[in-house]
Amino acid sequence: MSSAALDRLKLGVYAEAGVAECWLILAEQRVIERHTAPQGTIYQHIESVTFPAALESTVFAGLTLPPAGLFPG
Repeated sequence: MSSAALDRLKLGVYAEAGVAECWLILAEQRVIERHTAPQGTIYQHIESVTFPAALESTVFAGLTLPPAGLFPG
């Protein structure tokens, strides 16, 4: 099982635990996914951007992951 596949399985656990926001970094594809609005074992909203775009946290105002630091080169 790939790391991304395992991480996607974990998303269900986080959603079920009520984690309001979860980010998935797909390094090989240079994609950032933000999962929000957990309901049961599923996140209702998923937004993804491709490098060099960035996403801002919906939980922590002003928090943005700098894509250049995640995807060097």
